[in-house]
Amino acid sequence: GLALAGCGGIPKQLHQAADGVPDKIKATRLQIEQKQKSYSTFVASAGYSDFKLYAEREKWEGEFGNAKAKLVEAESVLKRNILPLLEKNESEKEGAVQTQLARVNKMLREAEALALLAAAQRPGEAGVHPWREAAATHRAYAHSWGSRGP
Repeated sequence: GLALAGCGGIPKQLHQAADGVPDKIKATRLQIEQKQKSYSTFVASAGYSDFKLYAEREKWEGEFGNAKAKLVEAESVLKRNILPLLEKNESEKEGAVQTQLARVNKMLREAEALALLAAAQRPGEAGVHPWREAAATHRAYAHSWGSRGP
């Protein structure tokens, strides 16, 4: 058993990917807060009255809470599932680490998408439909995550 201790282990790039997760969470949280701030500005504006009914019925404000809950979930997956596996550093756990990292990345994309949709409910400027714009941004964002991920 001891002779094997030096070989294998979990590849360095997975350790690095996991090390990057807290920063990704922090960046996503910032984006959500910025979108929530601009949404609050909108709610306080004169233009909001036309949307009040929909906003309350569809609970737009609540999506920011849902987005933040996803981040809390991602943090707990990191702490409970990923870090303990990395600490053990057993090469046969590589697949499990990859799976959990993919789970975290998916949660962060979902959090981002929830905030985008909540922020994009109001009418778009310059004739751009905010939903379409949000969907396009989300696709681009999801794609950039995919290429940077583990």
